[in-house]
Amino acid sequence: MPLFSSHRETIKSYLRTILAGPAKMLLLLPKLLFCLHSIKLISAVTFDFSLIYFVPNNTRQHQFPARREISEGLRNATTIVLNQQVPMILRSFDVSFARNLESLSLHDCGINEIESGSFKNLSSLKHLNITKNNIKIIKDDIFNHMGVNVLNLSYNKLATISPSAFDNMANLTDLILDYNELTSYSIWFENCPKLITISLQFNFIQYLPAGIYANLLDHKLKAYFSYNKINKIHEDLFDVEEFTDLYLDHNELEEFDFTLCKIDTLSLQTNQIECLSEEFIKNEVGKVTRFFLGDNPINCSCYDQLSTIQNMLVSFSEC
Repeated sequence: MPLFSSHRETIKSYLRTILAGPAKMLLLLPKLLFCLHSIKLISAVTFDFSLIYFVPNNTRQHQFPARREISEGLRNATTIVLNQQVPMILRSFDVSFARNLESLSLHDCGINEIESGSFKNLSSLKHLNITKNNIKIIKDDIFNHMGVNVLNLSYNKLATISPSAFDNMANLTDLILDYNELTSYSIWFENCPKLITISLQFNFIQYLPAGIYANLLDHKLKAYFSYNKINKIHEDLFDVEEFTDLYLDHNELEEFDFTLCKIDTLSLQTNQIECLSEEFIKNEVGKVTRFFLGDNPINCSCYDQLSTIQNMLVSFSEC
């Protein structure tokens, strides 16, 4: 950073005086050192927000006040948690000074919108939490090509997500979109080879359409749709290789008659299902290791069929 002209002229004056004689040098040396220290402060790199950070191999949290010079400890931080309000439209949040940053949390910071490029130059980042804000839309070019493993956007006001908003996230394993205002779901996940967990609990989704997992057919997925308003599911949901978990509980499904893939845990609790077809019980239920069907209005005529299923955990009202 260029020196201010006043400092430059002052230093020149001091140097001329010092060169004039050793005695004057001793008198002016403290002033020269103070001036040089002032220049250092002017050129120091500062950060505008207060935060908490953690360094490697140390569980102790460190406080960083706003508008202070970036310390060496902060430069070595692996985790940063912002604990103050930021501009409502997040255009750039440059923490690239943290050379080893692995986890960044922007929780309850008043963010209304995120613009593209806000998280550039964070090549070491593995966990990104942007929770309890007021974000309504996720556009393209915000998260695309980021190297994070876990992206948590829970507790926002998300109503619209671009179909390609999460494409080309080569290291993404967990996407969490719980407690938002989504009414539809059409995210394609192109080039997300490591994706395992997709959670959209506590939204307002009504229909799971065709193609939502078209790019994940060879994956073993954990999918959580609990507490939505789902009343219809396209059959190709079960074209994936395997579901470790598939939670569809607390929705509005009235029937469930699909050709299933292998499923470790299937939860259909608290829907509107009255019975399962004989064909489904005969051919599909055996593909499920743990089957939860409690708190549905099971028809008494279906009792004998369901009671033979050993892997089903279900309670019936008295018939």
